[in-house]
Amino acid sequence: MSWRCFAHGRSWFLGGVILLTGWAAMPGAAGAFECPAPAAMTRPDVLRESAAQIATLTGVLSDGDAANHVPAIVADLRRRYPGVENAELMNYLVGAYCPAVRRLSGLSDAERQIRVDRFMRDITPLIYAQPGSAG
Repeated sequence: MSWRCFAHGRSWFLGGVILLTGWAAMPGAAGAFECPAPAAMTRPDVLRESAAQIATLTGVLSDGDAANHVPAIVADLRRRYPGVENAELMNYLVGAYCPAVRRLSGLSDAERQIRVDRFMRDITPLIYAQPGSAG
């Protein structure tokens, strides 16, 4: 089951939380935790990272202190990709963080979902508050 939780613009967060929590509560979803597929962006070619770069970021974000790394990561991405949309940064960061959560043993799907939701909540103000943030 693939699901999308991000759309560009500032209203994506509430919709994403509703979709995420609604998915986690669906009957038959147990054992089926999957990471979100990124939504289409207005300018999808702006942020281009290799699979190796994404894997490295997943490793960085899996150290248990993920949200504290985000300001430096976002600043670096904004420097390398001028004009990148906030929603694209969210897609990218959650897309890199989610596999680390998916691999954690001993967690239920609901607990994994809570971790992804918390990460989204924690990084939203970090992304939108940084200089150069746009839509």
